[in-house]
Amino acid sequence: MLLAMGRKMQNEAYIAQGIAEVEMSMELVPSYAGACALMAYSNEPTGSETFQVAVDSTWSELEQYFGQSLDRDDPDISELTQGAVFQAYDACLDESEFPFLWEGEWLRAGDVLLKSGNLSAATRMYQNGMLRNYEEWPLYPILDERVNEAEGRMALYLDEDDANDPETGEPDHNCGMCHAR
Repeated sequence: MLLAMGRKMQNEAYIAQGIAEVEMSMELVPSYAGACALMAYSNEPTGSETFQVAVDSTWSELEQYFGQSLDRDDPDISELTQGAVFQAYDACLDESEFPFLWEGEWLRAGDVLLKSGNLSAATRMYQNGMLRNYEEWPLYPILDERVNEAEGRMALYLDEDDANDPETGEPDHNCGMCHAR
């Protein structure tokens, strides 16, 4: 929150403090490091070192789930899910349930890769979020919208105007993307 607030207020002290707290969290809870970096840095400016940490964390988090590298152009995981149960790792300190971790993770991953300019991987990430019973997810129309509007959204990320960049994830729901009921 400090990082986001610092960016909005253009307050370098808040930005530095936010980055320091993210880095400390990553050290204190290594099992949550990638998810923490992904959430904290996904709205950083495209091309920044911190945004690249979000991109790298996207891949490392998802590859950790499946125990293997994913194709960086077409990360289709449909065959990897056959008979497998996607288990949430103990990420949130309140240890609450993640009924829609699958859908929330793939939405955020798609957004980060789209923002990085990788349309094909982003589209596949969004489609991966549809491999389970995503229609039970209260936010499933957002995932449909991302697939249908991916090219236009990417154009906003890649133009010269950072002010028109859509936020990654779903800002009105943040944690609710995965913890929705």
